[in-house]
Amino acid sequence: MSKNHKQPKEGKKQPEKIPDLPEQTLSPAGSMTKKDYWFKRLFFGSLVVMLGIFWIAGYNSGVCYDELTLNVYGKDNIAFYTSGGQDTSFMHPKFSDMDGAGVFMNTLRYYGSVFEYIVIGINKVTGNLENGYEYNTSHAVNQFFAVLGILFTGLLARRLTRKYRSAFMSAWLLFLTPIIFGLSLFDTKDIPFMAGYIATLYYSVIFLEALPKPDWKTTIGLMLSLFFAFGIRVGAALLVMYLAVFLFIYTFGNRGSARMIIKNYQHWIYKLIIAVGGALSLTVLTWPFLILSPVKNFMAAVDAIRNFPQRVPVTYEGLLIDSLHIPQSYLPHFMLMTIPALVIIAVFATVILVLFRRQRFRLKPILFVLFASLFPVFYAMYNRTPLYGSWRQFLFVYPGLAVVATIGIDYVLDILPKPVYQWVFGAVLLLGMASPLSWIIRIRAPYQYVYFNEFTGGFAKNFYDYDKDYYYGSSLDAVRWLVENAPLKDSKDTMIVATDAFAFTHYFFKRCYPDLKVKVVNSGISGRNMIKWDYALLNNIFYRHPQLEEHCFPPAQTIHTIDIDGMPVVAVLHNAHHYNSLGLKAMAQNNFAVADSLFSLFLKETNYRPGVTTDMGGISGNIAFTRMTQRKFSEAEALAQNALIFTPNNYPAYLVLGVVNFEKGDMQKAKQNLSIAIRINPKDVLARQYLARIK
Repeated sequence: MSKNHKQPKEGKKQPEKIPDLPEQTLSPAGSMTKKDYWFKRLFFGSLVVMLGIFWIAGYNSGVCYDELTLNVYGKDNIAFYTSGGQDTSFMHPKFSDMDGAGVFMNTLRYYGSVFEYIVIGINKVTGNLENGYEYNTSHAVNQFFAVLGILFTGLLARRLTRKYRSAFMSAWLLFLTPIIFGLSLFDTKDIPFMAGYIATLYYSVIFLEALPKPDWKTTIGLMLSLFFAFGIRVGAALLVMYLAVFLFIYTFGNRGSARMIIKNYQHWIYKLIIAVGGALSLTVLTWPFLILSPVKNFMAAVDAIRNFPQRVPVTYEGLLIDSLHIPQSYLPHFMLMTIPALVIIAVFATVILVLFRRQRFRLKPILFVLFASLFPVFYAMYNRTPLYGSWRQFLFVYPGLAVVATIGIDYVLDILPKPVYQWVFGAVLLLGMASPLSWIIRIRAPYQYVYFNEFTGGFAKNFYDYDKDYYYGSSLDAVRWLVENAPLKDSKDTMIVATDAFAFTHYFFKRCYPDLKVKVVNSGISGRNMIKWDYALLNNIFYRHPQLEEHCFPPAQTIHTIDIDGMPVVAVLHNAHHYNSLGLKAMAQNNFAVADSLFSLFLKETNYRPGVTTDMGGISGNIAFTRMTQRKFSEAEALAQNALIFTPNNYPAYLVLGVVNFEKGDMQKAKQNLSIAIRINPKDVLARQYLARIK
């Protein structure tokens, strides 16, 4: 032994050296195979191609409701800072492009505006704030974050398999999922949150695997990605919970790691505090609602997201229900119907492979990703979280599922004995993605998000039973067609356009066609003929199943439809003579004979046939009343019954049925229907008079 070699003093324990991160967790660049090197180039090259496709497909693709509201809310949040905290309009935003936004106005405070800050900043620099193009900027930035989410999905897949082949495959699985493709073009809430969520999972895996000495690059990456997710939705708190749970699993997974991690806690605990604490601090500083009361308002935001108070109509399994009372099956059912069949099969196959071939997989990080992708779904089912618009609020779980699917595919490719078998398997994979790829190519952007997979029979087969264009993406096409084909430009008088998509239609006319003499009114689809209008743009998203089955859409007076896969989602109507509004005016003046004559012309114009279910836009109860005043009882009864199909609480219809029953001598039914009429309209006089005559 060398004389210079110093022996440790007896009784003095030397500090245990912390081992470096094992090289096997990521293949060093020098050991990368030639094939994987090319997959690396293909992966990063694909990201550039994807961004280009998004930017081309998404240009001028319209806006969604969330964009309109969040844009104004983001500007109000900025006003809070520029006013030194004096301007608190963010608590009750006012929207010039809205009409009765109701409760939703008051729930915006529960969302962050980090994404909107970026967009508004770019628009301010470029001068696009008020020129009608600000949402193109929003879309371009949103599409960038979509690709960023695809990037981290691929990097996470590569981390778990040590192959860029997996990164390449997971990226394309995500990109070619129609709901992801379509919503990446304009959904500025769900897509950025998805990107922040998967990026946080990526850095969390690196952080956990690097214990007990994660580096600063990972720490900062974890902090910024977690902050970005928090800055959009407070639901990012789940990510902190996952990190805590798997920190425990990584620590106590075996005795050796537990001893090492606990003994050297000082090397990672403060980095964890900086990552989580820094993310939370940045979130508070950039979120005015939290600045007012960080802890109280943070918990209020968590509660609001868990029990969202907005009541939204939802078409599910042929029934029109509301978002506050959806069945537990809603979320998984929609996911199984709209995720490409290949991905669903691959996810289930991977889970089975991991269970029976645990030694061949990196179990802990795979379980981490799988848990982070499935727990929110099961929790939403258990908690009966209010949902609407398919599963767009849960897009954030999908990149993790794409990673899991890729792990199984990668494993199968590895065990195939000959390259020819791998090529055949690759061809099978391409064939498995043929349906979503075909949908993305042949369906006009951004309608790709209404895709239904091979298991369900496709869009047309599910047209009557489920929500369709739930983001009203087709409204812009309807406005464009109307401007190009109707004499709006030559009209000397103001043209009235009725719609059930007021926010979008009003915005498009105001921003894109400011010189046209157009007044947009909110009619709803079921009450459109209770007001005066020249043209109507009507969506069928909230039509009940029987109404569509009876071929009530597109309704009478339709001159054009916007179709998806051959099925009409928006109808453009023309009201040439205004018989409906003229009849209502005469009726209000008690000129019932004149009103009845005008309504007769209306029925002729709309091709009404007694006994055939016909959507007359809420006016059939009123027509039934004028028919009753002219003692045309059979026609009045048929019109009243027709009214109740579309408007179940129609006061004139119940009144007419009660009077007709009375005149026919059926006093029991007369009493029943007249009582319902009084319940609907407590100020009723006529129904009370007839009830008084019933012994």
